[in-house]
Parts: sequence; structure tokens; C-alpha cells
Amino acid sequence: MKYSEILFGILRVPVDAVAALAGLVLAYHLRAANIDLLPGVYLLKEANLPVFAQYVTTFAVPATGAYLALAALLILYALKSTLGPWRELSRIFAASALWLALVIAWFFLVEKQLFFSRALLLEATVLMTVLAIIGRSVVVMLQRVFLRRGVGVRTVLSFGKPQLPQSVLGILQRDIRYRYAGHIGSIAQLEARTQPVIDLVLHTDPDARSDDTAALIDYCRSRHLGYACLPPVFAEVPHQLSMQRLGMVPLLKFEPTPLDGWGRVWKRLFDVVAGTLLLVLLSPLLIFGGLAVLLCSGRPLLYVSRRTGQYGTASVPLLKFRTMATDADARKAAFATQSHRAD
Repeated sequence: MKYSEILFGILRVPVDAVAALAGLVLAYHLRAANIDLLPGVYLLKEANLPVFAQYVTTFAVPATGAYLALAALLILYALKSTLGPWRELSRIFAASALWLALVIAWFFLVEKQLFFSRALLLEATVLMTVLAIIGRSVVVMLQRVFLRRGVGVRTVLSFGKPQLPQSVLGILQRDIRYRYAGHIGSIAQLEARTQPVIDLVLHTDPDARSDDTAALIDYCRSRHLGYACLPPVFAEVPHQLSMQRLGMVPLLKFEPTPLDGWGRVWKRLFDVVAGTLLLVLLSPLLIFGGLAVLLCSGRPLLYVSRRTGQYGTASVPLLKFRTMATDADARKAAFATQSHRAD
């Protein structure tokens, strides 16, 4: 891990602490001045607030510590953060909501009294959340400025017989967090390199039974280089891979279809609703077609064709208007020699 990544990761702790304390202090002064930050909330003219120094020492500072503890429990201070911006934002909101619930529970269950100002508590929660988001955004923008100047950029070298997939290569060339140093195919070429200093070796064709793979892992481990590998299959379809664990063993699972979980539910719901609507809308045409078959060739009106169902273990009946002879299935063998199709 780069020193700059550690620095900016640690910097989020004091940023959140300043945001929480500033929100609590600002809410106190707004309440003391009887300024309605939340429209529609009725404020009493005389606020029963403690002295400011007492408020800071007995409530604001401990409440700031509680907010930081909740944020840490929600993994908002992980140095190797893999959270996207929306997931991080949702966890900031969750930390603020849990903090509010904790303060209310503390005063109600432990102090045996209500908080001295509901408006102050609500305004403090809003201000803490907004200031924490602003502070973290400033940290991210500052980190990106350093990245554009080359500070904290991770140099990646690909290794193996096949070249990097275009999808992976495109990410390495676009993402300012990475610098792609090229591709090599042997340990000898890797040992001969002196510049630039490599941070991560990306293996394109790992094989647990290969001596080259074992030698590459030992080389990276002995020189404290990062080692990563692409999945030997499905590297071009990363959107169909999911990460799971079998106990402590990581697994890459290939999802042949997105129709799993809620996808399956929505698909089935769409099938039922859309099918019902189409049956209603097309019912006049379907009745006309049935009457035409009845008048032209008699019964039965429908022909049942069997199709292979899911997993190949069941057959699904497919109904369609009959256009063949009534005993077409029984005479199929006799007509097979006259058909131009081989199936």
C-alpha cells in the first residue's frame, strides 16, 4: 500500500471528528440564537440549554467520540477501502442515524430524561452529516490532485503468455490511480527490469501446477511486490462473475444469467402481468383465429407442442392454433421422407 493511501485513509478520522464537533457546536449556537434551521419546527423562545463549556465537555466531545466509533463499526475508516461513492454515502447516513438513535436511547434509558433540545439534536445530526460529506469530498479531491501529479499512483506490470484483455487494459490506461508499465512473458525479463519501480504484477495466465506461476509468486513475495491474477476463464466477462466464499476459501462464481435473486422475481412478475394484458388486448384476434380454424378444419382448435424446460428435466406445453391435419403426429413418419428438412 502506498504511503499516500495510508495518509489519506487516516486523514478521514480527524476530518469526521472536526465535522461532528463543528456540527454540534454550530447547532448549539443556532439554538441559542433561536434560528430555525429546520423550517416548520416550532422553537420555544426560551431554550433550556446548558452553559456552552458544560455542553462541550459533557455532551459534544463524548458524542463526537461515539460518532467516530459508529463510523468505524460501519467500516468507514478501512485503509483498503473498496466502497464506491454511493455506498460510502449511504454508510455516512447510516452512521448519523445510528448516532441519533444512540443519543436518544442514552438520555431516555440511562439519564432518565429527555434531551434538553430536540431541535438542537436534529440540527446537529443534519449538520454533522453534511459537514462529514463535504470534508470527505475535499479529501478525495485532494487525493486526486496528488494522483494527477504522480503521487500515490500504482505502477502495474502484466505477466504471462497472453496479453491483457482489452477491458482490463482500458481500465489501467484510464484510471488515474494506475500506471501501466507494459507486458512481459518471463521471469528473466522481470529480473532485468530496473525502471520504473513495480508496485503490482498482474498475472494473465495463472496455473497452480506451473513452475512459472510458483516462481513468479516467490519472486513477488521475496521483493515485497503485489501479486494479482486474472481468472483463467471468463476474463472478458467480468460482469458475469461474483465473489463468494466457501468457508475461508474465496470462490469466483460465473453467473450465466442476471435472472437470479430479485432478477428472477421481477422477470416472473413481468411475465404474468404482460401476459395477462396481452391476452386481454389480443382476445378479439384470438377468438377470430379460433373460429377460422373451427370452420376450416374442425376440432381441435389448438395444437400442443412440447418444449424442453429449465435444466432439461421437464417439458413445457406450447399452445398454438392448429394448421396441420388432426393426426399430423401419427403420420409424421410417413411424411418425413417428403420433407426438405433433415430434422
